[in-house]
Amino acid sequence: KSFFSSPVATQDFNLLCRDFNWIFLSNISILNDESMDLVRRLIAFVDIAYIANTKIKFFYPAADLPHIYDGKGLLNLWERTASRLIEMSSQEYITKN
Repeated sequence: KSFFSSPVATQDFNLLCRDFNWIFLSNISILNDESMDLVRRLIAFVDIAYIANTKIKFFYPAADLPHIYDGKGLLNLWERTASRLIEMSSQEYITKN
């Protein structure tokens, strides 16, 4: 079961990002509009981690991360998230934070 399919909230993400410098995520799958709650949770998590300067290691090809959402309903929000994922995967971000 995916962490983001569980009923987690921003408070949970804030605690994780406060307590850990690195967070590792695996078993990433392509998301679409049928899983909008999961996509919203992932977007919120990335936003919180980005603001907290928490490093995220996705066990997924970095170049493909921006494309894990294949929907239209949250595309505006996802575009910001995709940009953050690219930045957070960069060596510059990892060494800076």
